[in-house]
Amino acid sequence: MSLKDVILEHPGLILSVGGFLLISAIAGVFWILNFSVNVMKELENSFVASPFRIRLMPATDTRSALTGDVQALVEPLLKAGFVDAGAFRIWEMPTAKLQLLVQPETRVTACVYRLNELTILNLVSRFEDGSTLDISNAKVGGEFSRPEQHPEKRFPAAGATELYERMLVERGNRPLRPVRIETAAEEFQARYAAQQDWLAERGGYTADEIRREILASGKKADEHAVQFFRERRAAAALKNWWRAQPGASLPWEDAKDCLVVIHDELKVEDIEYVYADNSGDWETELKSLPKPIASPRQAFALLNQAGGELFEKIAEKTTPLAADFYLLRSDEELMQEAA
Repeated sequence: MSLKDVILEHPGLILSVGGFLLISAIAGVFWILNFSVNVMKELENSFVASPFRIRLMPATDTRSALTGDVQALVEPLLKAGFVDAGAFRIWEMPTAKLQLLVQPETRVTACVYRLNELTILNLVSRFEDGSTLDISNAKVGGEFSRPEQHPEKRFPAAGATELYERMLVERGNRPLRPVRIETAAEEFQARYAAQQDWLAERGGYTADEIRREILASGKKADEHAVQFFRERRAAAALKNWWRAQPGASLPWEDAKDCLVVIHDELKVEDIEYVYADNSGDWETELKSLPKPIASPRQAFALLNQAGGELFEKIAEKTTPLAADFYLLRSDEELMQEAA
């Protein structure tokens, strides 16, 4: 089954994946994975891409409204010498709540997340050489890769005291950067941004990582769904890569809804639909193009050429996931050229 077949069979599809909500939250990659067995039905719901950047907003009401499971993680940390560094909400994730704490003597930062009924503790040590170590009690997300300098170790369902003790052992004796209440939120945002930049450069999480994570959650990894998720994650990551490039030809706010990304992990047989859906040209077909077609990127370029150059190629990414970036040209541009 091709992507075109899936979309035609499910007309409510809107570039979405419901039941597979993947949200990166820094101080460790925090993935909420709630995958439905009935994948194709869930595809009709909403796919939510992680925001490229986040802003922490002080939440004065959060501390007094801490749930019991959050308190069960926070209280042992306070007894271990951690200091409250503030309660926050994330502007781009309205339902997310988090509590930051720092331990100045042992130089550990703690974050307790509360999102969609899940509560997760993440501890971070930052080393002088710029590397970090994350220790988390998250039950999901362990199959997704991390940057080499920023590994994460998971101990599902561990309590705060056990997790803290493991951090002190696992990190060794490398020189550490200090931690401060005043900079905890800023460092959280910076680490999130660095993680998103890394994902953008590699083109998101791979199909194999997505497949393994689904299987680890005890669900069936339907190949059509894995391909769908991979394509959406790759597209979101690659758009972030483009918006981060210096000297972009168009402001992100103007480009975000009309940027077309063609990468090498799309299926060649799906490119005709992608081209037609974005251009409105349903007459130019792959079967009319010279054969063989070596890649999805070549297929789109040939369709664009045959259809009268309706798209302008504005950028190209070569590694590690090669991609071409197009903008649909305006009617005014095409009329001027024709004249």
